[in-house]
Amino acid sequence: MRRRILVALIFALLLPVKTTAADDASLHKMLEAAISEAGLTGSPAISKYRPMSDCDQLPAIAVNRDTNSLTVSCEAPRWRRIIRITDESNAPSSAPAPRTVLTLAESLPAGTILQPAHLVEKNAPQTAAGTALVLRDQAIGRRLKTALGAGRVLQARHLEMSFTLQKGEVVTVTLDMQGIQVAAEAKALSSAQMGERVKLQSLSSDRILTGIVTGKGKVSIYAKTF
Repeated sequence: MRRRILVALIFALLLPVKTTAADDASLHKMLEAAISEAGLTGSPAISKYRPMSDCDQLPAIAVNRDTNSLTVSCEAPRWRRIIRITDESNAPSSAPAPRTVLTLAESLPAGTILQPAHLVEKNAPQTAAGTALVLRDQAIGRRLKTALGAGRVLQARHLEMSFTLQKGEVVTVTLDMQGIQVAAEAKALSSAQMGERVKLQSLSSDRILTGIVTGKGKVSIYAKTF
């Protein structure tokens, strides 16, 4: 009796191992083990609509670090398949977190200069908050280009251009010559934003100067125009 059992075991060991679609669960564990041994995280992305093909022996598994994938191959019958490694921990959530944006506390007509009382911070979906203003300093003191209703999410396009320097404003112009600073007053001949070039008229000589806006009421000028 014992001899018959031993012969049966030897015979079973000599039979070829065949993996079928029913063995996908076992193969999935083998793939996960290969990912873990390679020091990677994630799971093999095997679609239930495309099960693994049959193989007469255990398929070979190779980890491709550069492409974050697995190569599964079989000798008989010969086939080869690439399987992506997906890391669900890094996948974006199906519902992005809302974002705090500026909205209007009341309906306002075009031309209104925004004050702190006009603004309310509220949460809005990411799809609606993409280009919305989020900081009060971005809106307070600026003029509405169009009438807006209460609760409207405030966008940059709703406001007139914000100029650091206004036309006709008297500013301090400075010139740095080898460590020596020369300062004078001049009148802006046009409005300009931070970092923008602007022409000015000196109050002491009526001379036309050209400079760069460096701050509120401040302009740095070129040596050749001073």
